[in-house]
Amino acid sequence: MATCVEGASPAGVERTSFETALQQAQRYSDEIYGNDCFVCAQVFDQPDQYMLHITSPFDDMIIDTSAAITVRKSDGAVVSRAQWHSCHARIRKKK
Repeated sequence: MATCVEGASPAGVERTSFETALQQAQRYSDEIYGNDCFVCAQVFDQPDQYMLHITSPFDDMIIDTSAAITVRKSDGAVVSRAQWHSCHARIRKKK
């Protein structure tokens, strides 16, 4: 999964650990929304953990996709998952 802001990442987290967390966020998004939901991850950094907010890259109240995983910085473990809204921004695949 891409970050919503290019190059965004939490402080004090190695690149490989962050990439693994982004993959976990993508798997969670695929699980709850399906693989045709167009999303990115907003990074909310805290001292001991960070949240990857899975949302639409479009600022539109109609789309309003919202879910998250929270990752502990010390070991990369996912400590919580949440889903607040459904996916309304789907990729239209060409036939």
